[in-house]
Amino acid sequence: MTRKVPRRGVLQGMGALGIGIGGGMGSPQQLLEGLEAALADVDRSDHDPHTLATWRAVVDAVIPETPELGDELGEEHVPGGLDVGLEVGLIEFIDAFVSPEAAVPRVTAVDGETAPLSESITVILDAAATELLARGGNRDEPKRRFEDGGPFTTLSRRDRFRAMADIEERGEKSGGFVVAIVAAFPAILYYSDWEGYDDFSKPPSERTFEEDVQGWRQTSYEGPADGAAVLRGYEVDEFEETYAEEGPEEG
Repeated sequence: MTRKVPRRGVLQGMGALGIGIGGGMGSPQQLLEGLEAALADVDRSDHDPHTLATWRAVVDAVIPETPELGDELGEEHVPGGLDVGLEVGLIEFIDAFVSPEAAVPRVTAVDGETAPLSESITVILDAAATELLARGGNRDEPKRRFEDGGPFTTLSRRDRFRAMADIEERGEKSGGFVVAIVAAFPAILYYSDWEGYDDFSKPPSERTFEEDVQGWRQTSYEGPADGAAVLRGYEVDEFEETYAEEGPEEG
């Protein structure tokens, strides 16, 4: 189903989280126009380009490619989350397995349907980036880094973390929950066996698994191994009694 995120929904999401418009942080009109220009009237469907670009920026910040580790630790330590398409797995995991009742400001589509959680978090990240840039809180010059992305994707890696910190500090419980998803879930999924499944969104009984997982290569994990069906005891060469034959002394 194709959705369109309305201007009002975007601004309500920002306000509910406590990410300010104005408050001495740039012109309210400039902030409003900048955010609306980035997000309004964007057609959204499953894995729409804007949401994908935003989560690519998240993955790039949390689990970046590390070519400098190739010579030191081995080539298996070079790939980052983007090399295995982690942004797609994150979107599917968040939308399918995180409770839809999660305490996060949600964007309501034009047709009345609530947008998936991954899209709501995309709006929150863009709002935080917009405010960060408006008050001059960024350390690096913003630039186009991910095609189809919004304000969050224009930030450098360290400035993306600054935007996340603003969300956590100003958003109370909701802010902490959002940042926990954004900062922790990429690592959890990257070092899981997610990559080995043909479609992680399927029920476990319907998934096909192949043991080709980047996280396993990086951690030298050889994969699951068949164990003994029944424990029949432990093989020993010699057994020695270690208790007194006469029993404990009377007190």
